[in-house]
Amino acid sequence: MANLLARKSLPTSRRLMVFGSPSTGKTRLVGELTAQFKLLWLDLDQGVDTLYQTLPDEQLANIEYIPILDTADDPISCNTVSKMMAAVRTKTDHYICTDHSTWDCVKCKAKRAEFFTINFSKLTPADGWVIVIDSGTHFSESCLQRILVNSKIDPTKAGKEDKATFGVYMGQGAMLHKALTDIQNSGLNVVMTAHEWEVDMPDKSKKLVPSMGTRKFAPTVVSYFSNLIRTAQVNRNYKIESANASSLNADVGGHINLDLNKPDVSICDYFTLVHQNSGDRDSSLTTAKLGSSSTTPAPTRTMGGISNQIVPHPAPSKDVAVSDILGKYSK
Repeated sequence: MANLLARKSLPTSRRLMVFGSPSTGKTRLVGELTAQFKLLWLDLDQGVDTLYQTLPDEQLANIEYIPILDTADDPISCNTVSKMMAAVRTKTDHYICTDHSTWDCVKCKAKRAEFFTINFSKLTPADGWVIVIDSGTHFSESCLQRILVNSKIDPTKAGKEDKATFGVYMGQGAMLHKALTDIQNSGLNVVMTAHEWEVDMPDKSKKLVPSMGTRKFAPTVVSYFSNLIRTAQVNRNYKIESANASSLNADVGGHINLDLNKPDVSICDYFTLVHQNSGDRDSSLTTAKLGSSSTTPAPTRTMGGISNQIVPHPAPSKDVAVSDILGKYSK
């Protein structure tokens, strides 16, 4: 049996949901993690330009970037992210092909195409990694589109009372629940972004929640994450709601009560806090930065679980740096 006291001083994995309307600073906020962590950035929204504008080159170098490119006929991000999260407990190499963004693509393996190589056993919190999924809203829409494509349903012809429509949304909810549960149980540091929408709660109140799934499913998204952070723009100023009960109309806060509006508080703190004796802080948590004398050495710039090169499968030939691919895809 595991003793809870023995685990008290150990770093733990955490899951953040950063949500808000478009252009309210979500990507910029998540990018601040590069000050202390290496990020595996799964870009479903193709919104990486913000990082170029806000991060210095030395922090951009801490991001391993994988674009996942959906089309209307082939919403691949649904399959790729779902299979990726289902494989987080494995200790073997997996591959995402650069041609179709497909997880362990059989066709590309056969023709020895280029791949991103990922090994989750080396992407752990102890290795200094955070997995970023940008965004959960796009993933949710991809799940819906995948069901429509597989079921050969034309959404423009499906009426409100069409039984197939209800089945589609139930299927979308099941796919989201499976993927979010896999994230919850992954043991990895994960950040997911999402847009927001207003939903009616059972008590007749209205709340802003991450836009994922249906309006009935969206309020349940909070249960899969350690903390929720909301970004907004008020009078042309960026606003962050992160502390418990800091918002009147949104679910924010969570297991760790941090106010990101304070100058000495950073989004990195969510992943560097470890439990100490009661009284050290109000929340019985204290900050121990990765790399300080009180914790493990700072992670070196080795790619560990994700290859910093794209190589043909299964044997490498001419290496291509991920930084080159990042620039190519974002132009």
